[in-house]
Amino acid sequence: MGEANLIYRACSMKKIIFSLCALCASMGLMANNLPEQVVLVGEATEAGWTLEKGVFMHTVADGEYTWTGTLKAGEMKFISADEYWVPSYGPANNGDSLHWADTTQVYSVAARPTFDDADNKFLVDSGRYQLTLNLNTMQLTVADGTDLEDTKAYAKRVYPIGTACTWGWTMESAQPMPQTGEETAIYTDTLMLKSGELKFMLHPDFRIGSHFGPDTANTPLDTAGVHPVVLHTDGDYKWNCTLSGMYAVTLNSIEGTLTLVKVDSVAEPEEPEVVYPEEIYPIGTACAWGWTIENAVAIARLDDSTKVVYTDTLTLQAGELKFLCQRDFSKHFGPKEPGVAMAEAGDYEVALILIEDGDNKWNNTLVGDFVVTLNAETSTLTLVPVENPESLIEQTEGYEVCRKVVRDGQVLILRGDKAYNLLGVTL
Repeated sequence: MGEANLIYRACSMKKIIFSLCALCASMGLMANNLPEQVVLVGEATEAGWTLEKGVFMHTVADGEYTWTGTLKAGEMKFISADEYWVPSYGPANNGDSLHWADTTQVYSVAARPTFDDADNKFLVDSGRYQLTLNLNTMQLTVADGTDLEDTKAYAKRVYPIGTACTWGWTMESAQPMPQTGEETAIYTDTLMLKSGELKFMLHPDFRIGSHFGPDTANTPLDTAGVHPVVLHTDGDYKWNCTLSGMYAVTLNSIEGTLTLVKVDSVAEPEEPEVVYPEEIYPIGTACAWGWTIENAVAIARLDDSTKVVYTDTLTLQAGELKFLCQRDFSKHFGPKEPGVAMAEAGDYEVALILIEDGDNKWNNTLVGDFVVTLNAETSTLTLVPVENPESLIEQTEGYEVCRKVVRDGQVLILRGDKAYNLLGVTL
């Protein structure tokens, strides 16, 4: 069989690991350990038993794949697109025959997890097929594909590799270039290049040798612009790159082109508008409520819509402190560096931080009541001690009513017809 004839060219036994929600067992496996993509191999297919030429099925959903096209008489099985022969999938009953027919047929499928397990294969009659493989139910549905178009399915990503890349030949560190859109066969990303060799692997495994490269091995790549590219299933076709810097790279496998544009000549994308919240929430052990989000007391934004300033009084105790943008931990205002000491009143630098970028907090040792003003425009947090906190309390039992107001970012106390700042100075 073709397995024994494949040239072993492994530079690494590791796989790149992808996950949107959890780390998977390998690059080609989804979070439920099912292949992200599946290919057809066997003498019934155009690929024969050459794994590098495996025919991609279209991934419909997790564990569900479909393909329509013409098959020849012979054996066939399914292989995880990013794996080296195993796991593979064949009939539960070795030698089950697939027949082109007007009626839909359903076959039980079995996995071959390792080389030690039975290598079952389907026996295929020549004809026009629509195949639907469901690895959730371990079934293969076969229907008449006479009036249906051929499936055009492609790898979901390619892997730039070589000494022209910052990761060299280390496949597990390679930055994949994703396919743009659904089954477009166009891959694009930005890539930092330097002098060295370059090609684009179709699989994250050197034992599966299919790759995109120049038509002639060792072709110079010394200018930006459009260059011809070819899919090779054997040999080792690489560019000798002499470019240096960041490039926008687009590989169009349908048109056979590799386009490189120096990034500094690409129009800068517009900065997304930053939408600031109407309230922020002090949180941490420096607050009376600690890390209990639902108990956090909101600090409101000033009514003046032209400013992004939040201010209020806050009782502090020793502990950690940051300011949430909403009642969750997805983003917050904190120091630019983690663990900045907050030991005295005054001004502190502040940054807007996403949860994936870190958990920067102040280590506060201040104790007492403070007027806290966070200015998102100037990226400053100002703390002013309240000398007479009782004066901020509205009194109605036999006393004149005192009110706290904010004007132009300054906290004032109104008593009767007079206004005072927090140091008691009449204004």
